[in-house]
Amino acid sequence: MKDQALYCHFNSLRMKRLLILVSALFLVSFGFSQTGEQFFNSANTKLQYKDFRGAIADYSSAIDALQHESDYYNNSTRDKNLNGDPKGAVADYQKVVEANNMLAKSYCSRAAAERNLGNYQDALNDCNKSLELYQEDIVTHFVRGRVRFNLSDYHGAIDDFNYVVSNSQDSLEHSEVYFHRGLARSSIQDYTGAISDFTTAIAIKPQDAAAWSNRGFAKIQSGQKESGCLDIAKGLELGDSNAPQLKQKYCR
Repeated sequence: MKDQALYCHFNSLRMKRLLILVSALFLVSFGFSQTGEQFFNSANTKLQYKDFRGAIADYSSAIDALQHESDYYNNSTRDKNLNGDPKGAVADYQKVVEANNMLAKSYCSRAAAERNLGNYQDALNDCNKSLELYQEDIVTHFVRGRVRFNLSDYHGAIDDFNYVVSNSQDSLEHSEVYFHRGLARSSIQDYTGAISDFTTAIAIKPQDAAAWSNRGFAKIQSGQKESGCLDIAKGLELGDSNAPQLKQKYCR
């Protein structure tokens, strides 16, 4: 619905926190492929400073280099097994694992950059490639949840956010996960679930203005106008940019 689309956009501070979070989680030094690592770290820096096109270019170069690295050591592992060098094969296989781990992170990070440019289908494809390599990565599930939301696949987004809630251990800001799951639930008119998620987000981060405003809207849609308007007033007090329009429409 039009009004919902209006206030479901997160503000620039929320975007900044997400960018810093993703880049910090992915700034890893493996040392096994200097070229791939250099591209990867350069891309992370560009992502942090919102040079999304530059980040995408560097992640693409990192992906190419890391894929070559993985293929090379895969072949070496096979050859050493066939030629009676099991220790060498084990060492090379470990390099395959390391290359694939960074490859998965590169796909996920490139997806985050693509999403910020509005290239949602490309971002979804990269998330899926990342999860093919590392199905359990909660950061990729979080990013894919955001992308699915942008593609109006709200049920798919909820599935990804559910995975994060069930499996995260301080690798993501939990308030962000509940906030975005609340938006997805509100989008399918599951206002009871949305209210629960926004309430949890507020409990974790009481100064989250957008969470207050979104909970207010969900309450109003579920018949709790008085309480909802109090929440919107709190969102307005904390500086949510969409709160004035919500107040004008629903709380006069």
